Amino acid sequence: MSDLASPFVVVADADEADAFWCFASSMEELKGNFLHDGSGMRLKLQTMERLLQRMDAGLHAHLRGMEALNLFCCFRWFLVRFKREFSFDDVCRVWEVMRSGWAGDEFEYFVALAVLDEHRDAIVRHLVTFDELLKYTNDLANTIPVAPTLEAAELLYLRFRVRAASLGALPVVVPPSAGAATGDGDGDGDSDAAVRSRRRGRADDSEVPSGNATDKVPTAVPSASGGAGLAGPSRGGIRLLEVLDRMAAAEAEARAAAAAAAADAGRGGKKAQ
Repeated sequence: MSDLASPFVVVADADEADAFWCFASSMEELKGNFLHDGSGMRLKLQTMERLLQRMDAGLHAHLRGMEALNLFCCFRWFLVRFKREFSFDDVCRVWEVMRSGWAGDEFEYFVALAVLDEHRDAIVRHLVTFDELLKYTNDLANTIPVAPTLEAAELLYLRFRVRAASLGALPVVVPPSAGAATGDGDGDGDSDAAVRSRRRGRADDSEVPSGNATDKVPTAVPSASGGAGLAGPSRGGIRLLEVLDRMAAAEAEARAAAAAAAADAGRGGKKAQ
């Protein structure tokens, strides 16, 4: 518990009462991580796996070949909310963004996705076993740059919202300016190309397998008035798993409709003959 309590003690300037209630609030939010049967963490890793499949099918396929789709490489990230992955000051900043409600209550998934996307090329090109992946991600501790990671996570979040909207899972509005989640800059944000250029180990883009999660800057995001599901960019509670279910259902319905249309066209052709 010291991983989760220490930032509150420091930020509260050793005021034990304030630190306690901040810690208690945080534990109420994270209590699913510490269930005896492990069901809370399993659900988080399963949700992360579905998000990765949706956002980067190429990396998802590579991890399947490595027998690493359990995503145990992300276990520590979610368990203590990246406390051991960033420096102390940086983790306070990450937690502040997560607790702000800017992108709902499950922005941690997009931070994790941003870290994987940052190291996608190294994973795809050089790692072939589960043990190699686990060692690689564990060795990232205290080396992850906070501003580019939050910026990339914001872009991934916005892009996911666009994809959800394109499938009819959410309504669409004009997005806020990029950079809102990082807490610095003039609000214009950097382009995805700028984010990608900061990735560790990045070679020439022509040599990199396609399908990176931040390939395109989104042009629209769902509205906050969309009811259940993803919240607006300013506040609210994101229910990521529910939105993923909606997207899968919409795709299944579209495939069924396309198959029915093809069958009708085939029958029409036979009648014409």
